[in-house]
Parts: sequence; structure tokens; C-alpha cells
Amino acid sequence: MTTTTTRGTTTTGDVPDDPQRQPLLVTSQKKKKDEDSISFAAALRDGRKVREKRRFFIIVFATIIIASCFVGAISKKSKLSSFSSLGASPLTMRNLHEIFKESNANSGDPVISALKRDNLFNVQTFPERASEYQGDLHDQIGADASWFHKPIKGINEENEGKFKMCLMGGIESWDVVYVDNAQTLTEPGLCFGEIVDADTASKPGGFADCDVRVFNQGAFLWGNRYIDPKTKGDEIKVFKPPPKANPNQVDFYYAHEAANHFGKELADPRSIANMDYMATFAMKENAVWYGFGPSVEQLIGNFQSFQIPREERVPSVAYLGLDCMPSRAGVLNEISKVFPVSSIGGCANNFEKPDGDPGRGGSPKAQNAYLAPFMFYFSVENGIQCPDYITEKMWGALARGSIPVYFGWDGIEEYIPSKDAIIDLRDYPTPESLAEKLRLVATNDDAYNQMHAWRYQDPNSWPLAFRNLVREVSEDMKGSLCNVLKAGPSPNHPRAKVQGYCADGSHSVEEFHDGTGMETAVLFGKKVGSFQYSLTTTPGHADEIHIGEWQRFMEKTCDELSGKCYRLKGDEAFHFVEPEQQQQQQQ
Repeated sequence: MTTTTTRGTTTTGDVPDDPQRQPLLVTSQKKKKDEDSISFAAALRDGRKVREKRRFFIIVFATIIIASCFVGAISKKSKLSSFSSLGASPLTMRNLHEIFKESNANSGDPVISALKRDNLFNVQTFPERASEYQGDLHDQIGADASWFHKPIKGINEENEGKFKMCLMGGIESWDVVYVDNAQTLTEPGLCFGEIVDADTASKPGGFADCDVRVFNQGAFLWGNRYIDPKTKGDEIKVFKPPPKANPNQVDFYYAHEAANHFGKELADPRSIANMDYMATFAMKENAVWYGFGPSVEQLIGNFQSFQIPREERVPSVAYLGLDCMPSRAGVLNEISKVFPVSSIGGCANNFEKPDGDPGRGGSPKAQNAYLAPFMFYFSVENGIQCPDYITEKMWGALARGSIPVYFGWDGIEEYIPSKDAIIDLRDYPTPESLAEKLRLVATNDDAYNQMHAWRYQDPNSWPLAFRNLVREVSEDMKGSLCNVLKAGPSPNHPRAKVQGYCADGSHSVEEFHDGTGMETAVLFGKKVGSFQYSLTTTPGHADEIHIGEWQRFMEKTCDELSGKCYRLKGDEAFHFVEPEQQQQQQQ
């Protein structure tokens, strides 16, 4: 038996000279070299002569550059006057390969142009944060007496002060869909002489001789690993790792979920007591910054999608969600009342799903290419007002040129390349005012181009925090661990501590019925929890949420998923009754 009811949801700049202005966004930029341009090829050629100590991936690195014939016009007479340090965290091979591959494509990508001006071994366009570890790609030093943490066996000729890392649960237990550089945790290098999978499902244990144990939230949440047996039946489970074989072992806990949504253990003192250091998206709060963001590879690889002109994009707000959270569906429905929404996933589906979905396990480039035909993308976060919590919903859309329709953290302007790059739902007092903006962008080249202008500018003009983030998600993840091991507990690398709930911080998790904090948030002048939608309930099946039909505002003229076949209707379709007039009519 199927019943249908209507219900509400229940649930530009330069780096400032004053270090006090940016204590957590310190760059590793050197003073500019002399006028001789330091090219990628020249840096590699002379860099090979600097030290005798070479690693296999340097050879691979050279092969890639030579194979791509990068910057063939470079003079053979150009020399490096001095070798610049790569720093703690070099860009990953995937990112560098994308740079080399696209460098000969004449794409006009400003990112490529900027990186050509940079020294390969010190990518200044996307600077690192403060780097305590001074080793680099050529001189992968281990710990010495000055390090806070040292290998358990001490510093000797055998280990050269380098650590052994254990990936607890194995790399296969990690949720790496949105972590482009996760593979670097499996490759020895920098201050790590050995890295192994340990305590896997098929082979428990194996971590007794590890100096560093790295745990990940995916194993805890989705793999049901490292849960205190006493809390297995509780709503909030406690993280409890195996006892340390040696008190000098150092534990890191990597987490991507917000404390008021899936990651409730991050706000539980019982779990925090079992962690040494944390790696999360909260840059200013934890030892390691483990955020979401567009990597160099994504920016370059999606530039072709970014350049799709206005008239070739479907003028609707797209959304691809598997599961519905009531409050998010409520926001989506409010928008569908005034502008076409194309929900192509399992949540509030109202648009035929296009062929070719690469799925959650597909590459970011493939995922973005799949969604690129849509002009706008619904980028409402799982957690509202979670500092630094900006996920792939926003970054993926930004990278491919689908303008993000965003609702999440008020501090987002610190990170985005331009305020004009997104449509922030907080800026619109009513759904009708939002529809007016969306319609303007969808029909006016100047308005559309203004929202895409940031990507055609010199990346060095982008905000420092955004460039730091791009570097963070593009570099070798081991570098951040080496920083912490050398510095120990410090303002930039604090011990694990309880993470506050999001929203305004005054609510307990029990008050967030759907776990997002969105129900109590105010949007379009009222609480999100009051938004209405149509719900179909069928015994034995999940409730089905319905939103407005896109055909009310948009017409289809052919079968291609393109602006050539989909276009907005005329003024008559967008003639809305103002809320005040509607209320008077109801009275």
C-alpha cells in the first residue's frame, strides 16, 4: 500500500609581511631568484647533479619530463645558480605528471603558465604552510637529536633516524574517494624508511615494531574497526585502538567527517583520550590539515570542462545524491519551486540520470566531466557552520565550472578564489531573489563570465588560503607527519582535543535530528526545518521525497545533455506571487 502525504522536515592578494596576521598560513616561499627563468627541465637537469643520493621515483620523475618534452624551447645554456629546496611535501607524481602532460597542449591554462615560471623544486604559486621538516626529495633526512619524537630503536646507522609507519587496517580500509594524494602514505620516503599495512582484516596485528600508527575514520565508521566493545550498541561509539606495544609509539587519527554528523567520535572525550594527534579539515585546530580541495591535477585536468560556454550548459541546479537527509531535501525543494532543479541521483530524483556515471570510485576528473554539462550544482554541506568544513560538493563544482549553489560555513570566503565564484544562499532573502540571480547568470554572458573570471586570472592573485589548500591536497601526505614528529606538540600541531559541534555551538548532538545542524539554521528568512516537501511512504521501502518538476521552468528540445537542447522558459514561467501577497490571498 502506498500513501502520499505532505509534511515538513523533521530534522587578492600578496602575502602580508606581518606574521601575526597569518600565523597558520606561513609560506615557504624564498626570495625571488635573478631574472634567469628557472624552468622545469633545467631544474631537473641540474638537480640530478646535486647529490649522489637518489631514489627510484626521481628516475621515474625524469622519465616523465623527458617523455613529455616539456618546454622544448628552453636554452641549453640556462643553469641553476643555486638549488632550491623542495621542502617537506613535494607535489605528488600524479600532479606533476598532469602538469607535464598539459604543458604542451597550449590550453591557455593560467595554472600551467604560472607553474612554468616556478622552480619545479619549490612551487611558489601554491606554497606550503610552515614546514618544520627540512628534508626534501633529494635529501630525505631522518630524525636527529633535536626532534621531539624519535624512532623507538633510537637513531642509528641502520635506520638513519627514519621511522616505520603502520597503516592500521591497511590502506584498503581508507575512504580515499576524495583524497587524491592518499597513495603517498603507502610509499616510503621523506622521514619514513618503511611503511606497511598492519592489523588488516585478513592479518591482525603486525604493529609491535612500528614507530608511528596511522588510523583512519573510514575503518572506524564504515569498517566497524577499533570500536570499544562496551559501546558497540550505542548511538555514539567510542574509538579504542589496540594497546601500544611501546609507550613511545605515536598515533595519528585521520578524519574527514564533521563532529555533528557522522564523525561524532571527534566530539567525545572518551575517544579523544585514545588519540595522540588528529588530522582533520579544521586547519586551525589540529596537528595535521586534512582538508577537501581541488588539487593541481584537478584544476588542470578539468580546465576543458571549465571552459564550456554558457549556451552549452543545461540551465538548472543539478544534484547527485544517493541518500536524502530531510533538511537538505527541504532546501532543494524550495529552490525547485522557483527555478529548474535536476536531481539525477536517488535523493529526490526528478531528472533522468545521464549515462556514463563513473560512480563514487571513479576519478575526480571523470566525475567532474560527468556533471560538467550542468550550469549550477547544489552544494549544501552535511554540516552547517563547521569551521573549515568545505567538501567536494563545492570544490568539484568549482573546478569544472558548474557554479556552486552553496550553504555551509560562513567563513568560506577565506578559502574561495573569489566571492563571485559561488552563489551563497545566505545572500538571498527569498527563493524568488535567488531565482532572479540564477536566471540572470543563465541568460547573460557578462553575468556568467563574471562568475568564471577567477579561473582565467594569474593563480598568484588568488587568496593565500586557497593556494595553501590546493598545495595541501596536491602534496605528499608524509610531509605533514614529518612536521609533527619533529616539532611535537605545539601551537601549529596540538595534541588531539575535543572538536566542537558545528552550528552555533550551543546544541547537543541529540538536538540535531538528522545530524547536520541544518534544521535550526535560517535560510530565506525562516528555519530550514519548516520547509515543506512531498513524501511517499511505501511499506518495506525507504520514504521517497519529491521536489518540483524542472519542466515548469525549462523545456527540452532534443536529447543531448546540453544547453543546446535545454533552455529556460520565458517570463511567464517566472512570474511569482510575492510571499506577502500569497499570505494575504490565503487569509
